[in-house]
Amino acid sequence: MRTLLIACALVLTACGVDNPDVVLIGDTTTSVAVASTEPASATTVAVTDPVPATTTTSPVASAKLFDPPCAQYVSDAAATPFAQEAALDAFGPLGAEPTLVVALPSVQGATAGTAQDLPASVERIPGGVLLSVSSGMGDFDGAVLAAIGVDGARRWVRCYDSNISSMLVAPASLSPAPDRALVMLYGATTNKWVVISLGDGSTISDIADLVKQQGLGVFGPNAQLLAATPDRVVLGADVAGSGSDAEMVMVDLASFALTAVPYPPATMRPADIYSSFEFADSGDLVLAGRSSANVPAVLAAYRDGQWTDSPAVLRSTYPLSADFAPAGTGLIGFDALGRVVWRYDNVNPTTNEGFRAARSGKVTMVSGCFGLPDPTGGCTPMSLAGVATDTGKILWNSAGIREVATVGEGFAVVTGKPTAAADGTISDLGPWMLINTNTGKQVDASQEWTDPEAFATGCCADLRSVTHDGGLVTAYNYGRLAIWYPKSLALTPAKVNIP
Repeated sequence: MRTLLIACALVLTACGVDNPDVVLIGDTTTSVAVASTEPASATTVAVTDPVPATTTTSPVASAKLFDPPCAQYVSDAAATPFAQEAALDAFGPLGAEPTLVVALPSVQGATAGTAQDLPASVERIPGGVLLSVSSGMGDFDGAVLAAIGVDGARRWVRCYDSNISSMLVAPASLSPAPDRALVMLYGATTNKWVVISLGDGSTISDIADLVKQQGLGVFGPNAQLLAATPDRVVLGADVAGSGSDAEMVMVDLASFALTAVPYPPATMRPADIYSSFEFADSGDLVLAGRSSANVPAVLAAYRDGQWTDSPAVLRSTYPLSADFAPAGTGLIGFDALGRVVWRYDNVNPTTNEGFRAARSGKVTMVSGCFGLPDPTGGCTPMSLAGVATDTGKILWNSAGIREVATVGEGFAVVTGKPTAAADGTISDLGPWMLINTNTGKQVDASQEWTDPEAFATGCCADLRSVTHDGGLVTAYNYGRLAIWYPKSLALTPAKVNIP
């Protein structure tokens, strides 16, 4: 759910083989040594018959365009208590099957009698999930927003004549638990951020109105999500601040307190470098872009109420990162200033679509060609590997094509080693499994799933994706939403129909 940070890079800690091909790069600046010596910153119930509820036909015009039509609903029953929220804060071993399987509405396809699946998104909320389905910018604007309990009970359903592009909720394990969500509604006639109640889905307020009430400056009608962490978001016109907005607005997702944040001075955002805002590992809001060598770098940081481009401050926003070199040759490790500190030339990205590299603890998990490329253009051999981000040491290397669904916090969901046919072609990618990214090994025998579609991911316009938010893993596959909870909770599976 949250924004990707400085690069698609990972970090890993484990024993492994040394890399004689890793070259440490000396400092090329006159002010600071590259080798940093600074400290780093920073009771479950089975589903029974539906409880009595208040259900009304939606007054929203687009409701009837969904199949089945959207009908607003608010349950009369209290949400089932869930006292194990903290168990969801970290990614780890999953249940043998998804806890929630949700059938989502579709719309009429271009050909009569056909259905068209729609994009969906999920956010964790206390004791359940918040999910949305939007028409996108298709033949009509419309969305369905629903809150579902971990027991499969529908808490409420809301229908909109606008699309939903973002849903943001504070961490569910906070005390007191979050009771509101920030939602972006957009369409031909609507473009606004609203605060909704997690209790019944009703709209509490409009962020633009709150901004005006607090006198925080101009907040234009086209405010975008510029950066997000689990507990804070920044909204504003654009990176350059060239619109009518005089400043950005930081929203605390727990209290919904608003804070004005100025845009960085023009001297800190070069016009010839693409840049974007994000929250760094240090917790600072930063403006990220590229170094003069085209390596991801932090250009400015907002610390102690002001923007700075001090090298010492910028360098403290992130630990070392790793990714493929900008030119596509070699794997590099670099600091927050975009300075390369090590290079491994004997590994290169593949030309295949899909996973390349991602961060997981102190490891960068990489899919690439390890060894010299085949003169005919082939990749020999292709491997999935774990690389120590600080040093470039290869900690583990698993040869063969491996699909990667989601990565982070020391674990990854990947396919097993592939099976090759007699002619060398791959006939089977193997079952999905959860591996420890420190070692590359399967966590245990229970962490294996033979259904090839269980965690299938797509590309481009494919409506297939896998994400995780702590221990909650969401797999969306053309109208079917599977939500996996941690194995340790031993929850009772439930099937849900929306709306």
